[in-house]
Amino acid sequence: MEDDVRQVETIFNPTAQAQTCRVFPAAGEQLSVGFGIPWLADGCTQSGQLQFGEPFVVMARACDADDLVRALSGDLAAAKELHSTTMMPVFVLVPQDFYESSLHSQRLSWVKQANEAGVSILVCAQTLEGLEDEAYQRFTQSRIVRE
Repeated sequence: MEDDVRQVETIFNPTAQAQTCRVFPAAGEQLSVGFGIPWLADGCTQSGQLQFGEPFVVMARACDADDLVRALSGDLAAAKELHSTTMMPVFVLVPQDFYESSLHSQRLSWVKQANEAGVSILVCAQTLEGLEDEAYQRFTQSRIVRE
């Protein structure tokens, strides 16, 4: 998760395979005002409004569409567990092209599952292929750093 104006602190949680994030205000923004998480899927009941500095979790899976269809319900269940153990807001990120090409009834089912779990689905503008490429590049860079 990145922002062009605000500082975003991210820490990878290998156990949960998720990023814990905190967003800090840009110059001139008041700390007490907070900010909104964009891209909430239609029908999500979470507000997406957070306070600056408040930790939240973003889960993303880089894979092809077939694997994502099979994994998303499990990811939402894992997000529910993560939310109940951390008490932080949890968002499951899915690429827009994948989400919009899924059957309407399937999208409604995912949103219902997310709402019941107390988590939200983020529909990001990045494509499935772009998300997978970015994950591969970051993985490759992390291997180089370790060596």
